[in-house]
Amino acid sequence: MKYIILVLAILGISQISNAQTKTYKWDVVHSNINFEVDYLKISEVSGRFTQSTGSFTYSDKNFKDGKIKVTAEVNSINTDNKKRDGHLKAPDFFDAEKFPTIIFESTNFKKVLNNQFNITGSLTMKGISKTIVANAKYLGETQDAYGQTYSLWKVNFTVNRQDYGVSFNKTNAAGDLVLGDDVRMSINAKFLLEK
Repeated sequence: MKYIILVLAILGISQISNAQTKTYKWDVVHSNINFEVDYLKISEVSGRFTQSTGSFTYSDKNFKDGKIKVTAEVNSINTDNKKRDGHLKAPDFFDAEKFPTIIFESTNFKKVLNNQFNITGSLTMKGISKTIVANAKYLGETQDAYGQTYSLWKVNFTVNRQDYGVSFNKTNAAGDLVLGDDVRMSINAKFLLEK
């Protein structure tokens, strides 16, 4: 009898735990993935990926079991310059034909302040995967006029493009690199709670 009660209790706890897991999907209309890189040392080139997908799940209020996955479509890159965008899709940059997506998938959430987190994960670009740590700010949950619930995040990290085989490396007449190696990424993420 005690064994049966114990089994039922374990099953009950498991069901409660599963019921508390929240699953969200990426809101592509209201989310954005932006980047910025130094150009000729005195200015920047900035752009964004206009097509992306993603998901977010968690059950722990401090997101200890949080899982985020975001995929950007390389062909959607937009720097407001069609010629430059075409070059960015070429083999010496992102090689969109061979590697059509850039993927970030989290492996760990670490709370550092009330609403600040370090999110460790794998960033895959041009077939190369490397572990990165992103700085994330949780902006809370909100509802829109239709009663839909959203989880809001701001995420920032910097990567060296050379680490991912983005090898464009021309210099100007003074011998300075035209384009910097460090790419600063900023993601404004809006996840819609699935019902």
